[in-house]
Amino acid sequence: MSARPVVIMLVFAGMCLAPLSVSARSPCPNLSGKFMIQGEDGQVHISMIQHGCGRITIIRESGYLGDITTERHALKVNGKLQRDSSWLGGLRQSLTAARFVGSELRVEVHTPGDLAVTIVYSLNSDTDLLEEARTRSDRKSVPLVASRQK
Repeated sequence: MSARPVVIMLVFAGMCLAPLSVSARSPCPNLSGKFMIQGEDGQVHISMIQHGCGRITIIRESGYLGDITTERHALKVNGKLQRDSSWLGGLRQSLTAARFVGSELRVEVHTPGDLAVTIVYSLNSDTDLLEEARTRSDRKSVPLVASRQK
């Protein structure tokens, strides 16, 4: 058998198998769902509403000693800074950039006068949500586990 038919067969096989490998991998994780973090004095309910890989809405309802505060973040997932409401109980408007990096959603929050914070969202093997807030000075932070709600 000459080299030419072998090359043609390999190219044809590659063309047939390529769609299978692309469709088997999702370009981004699906973080949609309702989750809850239980603290000593209250709870944080997190709703993730994802629209493909391009948009996500994150709703956080924090309850502390009977007071409930709600924040809503409708984000384009493109890595570009966009105007956003305050995060994590802050009072000032933020600039936020969101992007997927592998199996993580990384949300960079820039609030005038405060440290920049990166909030990393991912799923563990039980499909619970992991939420990790990092500042540039953090060497090692521990993610909080938000249990998936039904």
